[in-house]
Amino acid sequence: MAKVASHPSRIWLDQYALAAYLTATEVKVDQETARVDCFADTGPRRIVGNYDHAGSHMGLFDAAASDALDPVVSAAFAADTDHYLAQAFGSAAENAVVYERVVRLKGRPQKAATGTAILLNIEEEGSGPMVRGRILRSAAVTATGNGTGRNLGATTSGQLTVVTYRILAVSGTGSITLQCQESSDDGGGDAYASIAALASGALTTVGVTRKTTTGATEAWKRISVSAFSGFTSVTILATVGVAPNT
Repeated sequence: MAKVASHPSRIWLDQYALAAYLTATEVKVDQETARVDCFADTGPRRIVGNYDHAGSHMGLFDAAASDALDPVVSAAFAADTDHYLAQAFGSAAENAVVYERVVRLKGRPQKAATGTAILLNIEEEGSGPMVRGRILRSAAVTATGNGTGRNLGATTSGQLTVVTYRILAVSGTGSITLQCQESSDDGGGDAYASIAALASGALTTVGVTRKTTTGATEAWKRISVSAFSGFTSVTILATVGVAPNT
């Protein structure tokens, strides 16, 4: 079994990279296991229902910049909206495993003591699906083009495929459009084609966009920059996965 150090782990809350402020991160997943044992049964019987997820993140207080931990967390608490949290444990390179979660922030314990740095931690709870997926594109792009295809497995109709596009940084003013494309054989005999429901639309600023489809998809997938205008450079992070129990 391969062991992995924690140091290369990376965490994003919406479009904000928090690895420079956090010292620990965790996710807790609980599954409903309703008891259904009857008089005639020997020992317990259970069935599996829905699931819940929550996380906590230990961090160091920093209010020096608009994208530092304190202003990011403060703004997230001020809005009654979902947030998109990505946790890449052990690696944030392309094809690395990533956990994409829809969350609401619950608490922000803060602590200061003599002889220690000021701590600002985050507690959150699930507000939508948790998706175990892959990082399909992580790059600073300057033109249209295709990323590397990866075999993520085919999905059947009814399964929920989730693509999360993050624009982490831009240089200049313009627009960029991202596509998730599919092929049955990495473009060998079956050319890659865009999945219409998973197109990002024209993106013009830093932010996060989440797209889903319950249509069947082919095994091989890649992220394509289909339109690029005005910008000098755009740093993108795109993840793809399938929600459980769909």
